[in-house]
Amino acid sequence: GINLSGFGTLGHQTNGLLISSGFSFIEKGNGIIISGFNRCTYLNGIQIGAFTYSRKARGLQIGITNEAEDFKGIQIGFWNVNNKRKFPFINWSF
Repeated sequence: GINLSGFGTLGHQTNGLLISSGFSFIEKGNGIIISGFNRCTYLNGIQIGAFTYSRKARGLQIGITNEAEDFKGIQIGFWNVNNKRKFPFINWSF
């Protein structure tokens, strides 16, 4: 479904599109998450925001800084960190 929030979103699971102007703290995310600060423990999809973090992610992270502990996909941002390397601009792990 679609979740729109003016300030922030806390949740266990989201499927579909989540847009929040402030922050989003989600346990499991499937789909697209867009907010200023993203923290999604398990991500399958796309995370867009100024700061993005995932413990386990499969997909795409776009932000100023992107971080994932167990990552498969592409990170685009000024500073990107995943389990393989730390790179500016574009980072990947497959």
